[in-house]
Amino acid sequence: MNRIVLLVAFVTLACCVSWRRQKTFANSQNHVQAQSIEWEDLVTRARESLGAENASAAEASIDRLAPMLTAMRTKALVCPEAAIPDDDIKLLQFMIAPGTVYTSHRHPLPEIYHVVQGEANIYVADETIEASPGTTVRVPPGAVHGLTVKSDTPLKIVWVQWRPAGYTGSMTEGYELLEFPDPNMIPDPMESEDFFPITLP
Repeated sequence: MNRIVLLVAFVTLACCVSWRRQKTFANSQNHVQAQSIEWEDLVTRARESLGAENASAAEASIDRLAPMLTAMRTKALVCPEAAIPDDDIKLLQFMIAPGTVYTSHRHPLPEIYHVVQGEANIYVADETIEASPGTTVRVPPGAVHGLTVKSDTPLKIVWVQWRPAGYTGSMTEGYELLEFPDPNMIPDPMESEDFFPITLP
């Protein structure tokens, strides 16, 4: 379990620093154009985030998670080290390939999923939400949750996570992946050109 928590911390960090390579927007901390940031591959970023000390401990976990992570792309817009820096909130765009199962996990921070494109079954605790464009789902702190993409097109979501008043922990600690993905339940990796930017109204 410690290896899983460690790996997820690396992936979260990778999401937040991905903007460094794609910084083509104006030099401002108050706005960013999402279209100017390319979608990031989470497997590559996770491997690049590993230091020599931690690489051997997390490499096996990355290999087991790779099929699921390969089916995802992300853009970090707001987080401590993103284009718009903030220590108390993260706002990312996620795109997840058709058929992908994001397995059960939980964490101490609340979050919001807002669906822009595609359809998914999103489960939070004992509730299953049949989500489609326009659906907004709140995940309370500590609730077990996950999702399955049901549409033939990628699921596109705007994802928000924040540090509530009184919470003193970091934004990466406390994440628990409760089950590794079943390789038979993950679609073939999508080529990067199959992913395209989310256009918000």
